[in-house]
Amino acid sequence: MPRSARSSADAISARLRDLELLTKGPAWALTRSAPWVIAVLQASFTRTRPQLPLEEFHADVDSFLEQLRRQEPGPGGAANGTSSGRNYADEWTRKHFLTRRNQSGQIVYEVTEPAARVLAFLDSLSSERSTLNGSRLGTLLGDVEKLANETNPDQSARLESLEEEIGERQQLIQDISSGDFDGLLDDDEAVEAAGNILELAASL
Repeated sequence: MPRSARSSADAISARLRDLELLTKGPAWALTRSAPWVIAVLQASFTRTRPQLPLEEFHADVDSFLEQLRRQEPGPGGAANGTSSGRNYADEWTRKHFLTRRNQSGQIVYEVTEPAARVLAFLDSLSSERSTLNGSRLGTLLGDVEKLANETNPDQSARLESLEEEIGERQQLIQDISSGDFDGLLDDDEAVEAAGNILELAASL
């Protein structure tokens, strides 16, 4: 067998082993859960609200289940049986979708790291692409430039960069004023540019 083919086969085998281990973990189990389970976890735990008090979460799930059972009477899924929010929370904790911890004397729930990755991925698939307008892109680029200057220990390089930026801004003002400016990016180009910046930031 040629070396390249053998290397590819080894890489595939290694990846297969990784995936087989993944199928035994909580992330894979969560992807096989009912859509309403995903919806509950995504809506309950957000970036601005990563934790929920135990009793509050149980009550939220109970309220949702009551509504769901009215909409979907009959066998199957959450509408089948009388399991409570506490029962489901216990089940999700056993499956390592959630974890409980003592936060200043209060028991709270939060999603585990594997579950958080799955929820974020599924959210990216189901959400429409956010609008990236000139203002938001300008803010992003401005923050990146500011960070680059503030973390550069070379004072002369920082001055040179600022002087160059001033010159570019002055030229841009002249081009826009004279009507010669034709450097607008379309939506796809703007998204690609922002994605490249975020990819670079994520690799740091």
